[in-house]
Amino acid sequence: VFFFGHRDQESVHPFLSIETKSTRGIQTLEVSGYHLVLVKAHSSIESIEARMIIPGNALVTSDGSLEQVNRVTSVYSRGLMNPHTIDGRIIVNGFQASCFTSVVPPILGQALLLPERWAYRVGRSILGDILHLGRPKLFNLVLNTVGQSRN
Repeated sequence: VFFFGHRDQESVHPFLSIETKSTRGIQTLEVSGYHLVLVKAHSSIESIEARMIIPGNALVTSDGSLEQVNRVTSVYSRGLMNPHTIDGRIIVNGFQASCFTSVVPPILGQALLLPERWAYRVGRSILGDILHLGRPKLFNLVLNTVGQSRN
């Protein structure tokens, strides 16, 4: 993890609780609706918004195996974390996910974080904790502009 888009352990936010059942027992992935999660779709693995996952879909586990979704429910939980890794992938509760959400297309997110990745490789940080508890107004303006251009 080289950067956190959010690191707020106190506030309460809406999430989806995605439950699977396998030889590991009942497993739960709790994630925001716009977070990108790896699922098997047709014959390939794709990243889709968590809010699009329904019972019967298959999530990709940390070892690449698949676990079928049994239930998806809305919950409220404390904390909002958005860690970013160098390659843009992360394991959450044993499931593979993207570090990105659909709010910013992953290719754009990777490009925007390129200077921070370079700084991290030499032991520095450009952004520091600027986004931990919210976004500066300039970031909101850019994200709103990108979001409007996608619609």
